[in-house]
Amino acid sequence: MTVDAKYLKDDLDQVVSLAYTDLKTLEGSRLLITGGTGFVGKWLLYSLLNFHLQTQIKFEVIVISRNPKKFVEENPSLNNELFRYIRSSIEDVQAAQKQIGSFDYLIHAATEAGINPVDINLKDVLNTVVDGTYAIHELAGTSGCKRSLNISSGAVYGSQPSDMERIQENYLGGPNPLDAQTSYHHTKRLAEFIAVDRAKLHSYDVVTARLFAFIGPYLPIDSYFAAGNFIRDAITSSPITINGDGKPIRSYQYPVDLVTWLIGMLARGASGEAYNVGSSQSTSLSDLAERITNLSNNNEAVVVLGKSSTNLAGLRYVPDISKAESQLHLKNSVSLDDAIIRTIKWHRSVGVFL
Repeated sequence: MTVDAKYLKDDLDQVVSLAYTDLKTLEGSRLLITGGTGFVGKWLLYSLLNFHLQTQIKFEVIVISRNPKKFVEENPSLNNELFRYIRSSIEDVQAAQKQIGSFDYLIHAATEAGINPVDINLKDVLNTVVDGTYAIHELAGTSGCKRSLNISSGAVYGSQPSDMERIQENYLGGPNPLDAQTSYHHTKRLAEFIAVDRAKLHSYDVVTARLFAFIGPYLPIDSYFAAGNFIRDAITSSPITINGDGKPIRSYQYPVDLVTWLIGMLARGASGEAYNVGSSQSTSLSDLAERITNLSNNNEAVVVLGKSSTNLAGLRYVPDISKAESQLHLKNSVSLDDAIIRTIKWHRSVGVFL
């Protein structure tokens, strides 16, 4: 069961400090968010609420959810007049057009990313990612939307070449079409095309944000996310177990920077362009496990089982973020060690494993 965000006040205040100018562009507008109940969505909603409470700047946030009543019960701080919740699936959102009304901005974050891509059912991912992206961007085109931020994934690049230290937005590789375990990857590529196609047809701006890996509060710690599972083991004083050989290279961004970047891209990103979202500070899974063990004061040793990895991202999964840095002047403010410390502190404060 999720918990209130009262232990995130310092993080949320940091978002306001970093993204104030971009957040202020929302003044007097209506913003529609899909996927508001997931990891990315919750951070966005709490950040928007904190900005509103601090500044008294008025805007309206419409949140699409399959079960808004349950979500608000589990997140009581988000039961606020700033938010208007609409009960709908993303695929059927056009049926709720009268309830939603017109809106100025769209953040489309609905996805199947909370499930291991290996286990995703093709029909489910087609419904949510492909049909959902078409439906919401068609709705945007008929509802007065000016700008859309389409949340995509670094999975669209396919496996990162072993000799490529960081992957750039102009890399034209892709997932293997003969690999049955890459349904999520292919549908996210198609979703990017759909978003751009609908925006061009209806003459509104669309910016694509390709998300990589993260570590922070609200990230599941009982799922396929290695960083989350490592945090879980550390705070329960259990040995961190790595099923593979620990050699895969990843990088992790903290949600304070994630939200700051997404708001910056919504406000100032170039229409029709894609931006990588993440950190360029690479680390092996073994090193990440050791960092988490040491920073949590866990006395248990890291256990590396040495089995072959089935991770679809391959040996390396690290973005080149120079485009966002140079064009939008975005940067990461939270180091990996600080991100680990903040995440562990939050879990120990709330005392509940999400």
